[in-house]
Amino acid sequence: MGRSYTEIPLDGFRKEFNIADKRVTLYVDDLNSEEIFEVLATYIKHFNVVLFWLLKGVNTYNDDHYGDESISAETKGIKAMKFKTGKGQNYRIYCREFFNSDKTKKKVIMSYAFHKKSEGMDKKLINLLKAIGEYDYEITW
Repeated sequence: MGRSYTEIPLDGFRKEFNIADKRVTLYVDDLNSEEIFEVLATYIKHFNVVLFWLLKGVNTYNDDHYGDESISAETKGIKAMKFKTGKGQNYRIYCREFFNSDKTKKKVIMSYAFHKKSEGMDKKLINLLKAIGEYDYEITW
């Protein structure tokens, strides 16, 4: 049995920002949801920007807000929601992306919240990304 996750309703956000595209759905990992929601509550304005870019389309990315964190085959499909402030805070919510067979729909699961303290990829972060890559989510369409 895979890890459980819960859908985040986005209809209100889509309506407010006039986003008709519903091909992207967002979820949160149930085991890590408390930490993830703490980061989202702290950076709600940043999260709105991330959501805007995330919901623009199946293959739309803005690396300043939501971008690729894959470093190997073990971490393929891992992306990061990026929450940076001028006060030296640099939080990430690492996500797993899953596409349907014809790549017209995408599910994004917010998997893990992390306070990134260095510019590059240190050993701790690399090991974390590999562990997230092993999270076993049962995806249904």
